[in-house]
Amino acid sequence: MNKIEDELQCNLAIVFVATHKEKVIGYIYGLESRIPEQEQIEFHEVKTIEMVDLYVDQAFQENGVGTSLVHALIEEARTRGFDKVSLLVLSANEKAVQYYEKLGFQTEAREMSKKL
Repeated sequence: MNKIEDELQCNLAIVFVATHKEKVIGYIYGLESRIPEQEQIEFHEVKTIEMVDLYVDQAFQENGVGTSLVHALIEEARTRGFDKVSLLVLSANEKAVQYYEKLGFQTEAREMSKKL
């Protein structure tokens, strides 16, 4: 069995596929990620689904396919008792940042790095 099959069987992953005329035109893949969060001074565990990948065929972008996939992931995560959905997006990808903000996502952290 491969890793994704293992994750699906253990209820660690959520996957939805969008089709059009029996052709896959998009998908979303979320994976359980228990991330400790700081609330004031104490840390507590938040049951989180990390949106690992969202893909929509270019010919079907701007038609609500991606939004439907994101909403499906959110609803399934809620049904399974998750506390939140998180994702990583490059700050330079302003179109994606605006898209996710429109869907209600907020920036909670900032990743920093130093090139060597």
